Amino acid sequence: MLDNCTGAWVNIWTGSIHNNVASNNFSNVHNFNNSGTDCVVTNTTYVAGQAWPAAARAIIQNAGLEPAYQPIQLSADQVNDNASNCVYHGSWGYVSNLSSGDYSGDFHATTNAGDYVDFVFFGTGVSAICGGHKWRKCGLLFGRIYQATASANRPGLQPQQTLFFTNNLSVQNQYPPAGEQRGPKHNGGCLRHPGHSGNHRQ
Repeated sequence: MLDNCTGAWVNIWTGSIHNNVASNNFSNVHNFNNSGTDCVVTNTTYVAGQAWPAAARAIIQNAGLEPAYQPIQLSADQVNDNASNCVYHGSWGYVSNLSSGDYSGDFHATTNAGDYVDFVFFGTGVSAICGGHKWRKCGLLFGRIYQATASANRPGLQPQQTLFFTNNLSVQNQYPPAGEQRGPKHNGGCLRHPGHSGNHRQ
């Protein structure tokens, strides 16, 4: 399963590479290079964006360490809202080089109800952290199921304060639309998720 890889998803670049087989793969990148000798690339399923079929999602859900090693905890990752695994839908603006307390000095904003951002991660929990600007309400969903409403538009709120936190999620890739806009404006801060054994899907 190849997701947004840079360049070719298979790069067999020279004839001295021989007798390799790449079969039954899924990719949202069409570029590949098979310049090898007796190398076979077959039965590849190409998708657009994140429209993975059930077989690909099964691979995603079962990726990572074996169950006996999954309790090993890693440090949490803090993800800025311009990271590659934050995919924006709708009409979002982006502002950078700020000094008002926003994480990494930037944020995304929208004024359109229904705009949202997908944040895909592998882990057992996630926090929504506000930036330095007062954004309005947004809904947080996991697997398209509504979980909570977060708002940074309230007195006394400090930059980079946690607005929403959940943990004890099942050990798998999570697909929460992390900021479905519910009011006149939504500014993205950053997201933090507890690390867990396995690979992040980015």
